[in-house]
Amino acid sequence: MKQIYKIAAMCLALGATASPSFAEDTYTLAVLTFENDDYKAGANLLGEDNWGSLVDYPQYGGPLLYGATGGGIENAADNYWWYDENNTFLYSELNYAWGSYCYWNGGIAISNYITTDYTGKSYDAQLEAYTLTGAGGYENSEYFAVCNGYYDGGEYSADQRPVMTFKDGKARVIDHLYLALAAYTINVLANGNDQSPKATADNYVNIIFEGLDAEGNTVGEVIVDVLIQGEPLIGYTMVELADLGEVSSLRMNMDSDIANSWGMSVPAYYILDNIAVRIPDTTSINSISIDTTLNNGDNAIYTIDGRRVNDTNRPGLYIVNGKKVYVK
Repeated sequence: MKQIYKIAAMCLALGATASPSFAEDTYTLAVLTFENDDYKAGANLLGEDNWGSLVDYPQYGGPLLYGATGGGIENAADNYWWYDENNTFLYSELNYAWGSYCYWNGGIAISNYITTDYTGKSYDAQLEAYTLTGAGGYENSEYFAVCNGYYDGGEYSADQRPVMTFKDGKARVIDHLYLALAAYTINVLANGNDQSPKATADNYVNIIFEGLDAEGNTVGEVIVDVLIQGEPLIGYTMVELADLGEVSSLRMNMDSDIANSWGMSVPAYYILDNIAVRIPDTTSINSISIDTTLNNGDNAIYTIDGRRVNDTNRPGLYIVNGKKVYVK
């Protein structure tokens, strides 16, 4: 089920000064799990009200991600997209390059494909998660999102970086998400293939999360090393993104020194799940007014909604004689 948390990012120092309006940041943490039970949006591109219908079949060359002929989608109106409306408000669609919209041009696809053996996996298994627990999502959930695409600035490279954006136009803080490598990527790093050598302890592979403002300018980035001493990441790792601050979009990229004559040779397929976004509360501490004339050294105690009380016996945040006090 959808994970919702009430969070208050507060200054708890007893020396903080009270004022009629407190600059506190309160928010709800909304989590995009890609699970059908958590679907809150309107009709998706197929007119359905679930995530599962957005899984393409077959996973390589299917009509949703590659068009009816398998050669790409010509019209923008027919492009693959998803929107987590009424929850995180994140939206994504396939990139346009070489005359069409297509997953091979970069994008984020919903998946529930899994494998228990990554050995030998190739491009036709691009949407598979490696798992030994029966499902490929974070904490054994069914659905997840598979990113494809990178940009290294090379002569043969188009900008294929996948992007998620807040479709309602409001910048928000993306608190964290969970990252894993797709089975195809794990196999190439662990075993190599005819295009890419096996990774060694001297190599690096990074996933880069880049926060963008409304004009597309970079406001910060978080870099995650997914190759540790020559061994690819197996399973999920949590990626903290709150330090990026409020962003309008999040763009992903892969960077590696493992390359061939065409550029980076590591397949850029990786998995995202449980993407947590801070949704500011409409009623927050910022809007609370406290009668400061009563708060004049008489040890007056107020709750955060401005009610005067006699004690602090219950856990929570209080204003005691002009100072913020948190009681566990």
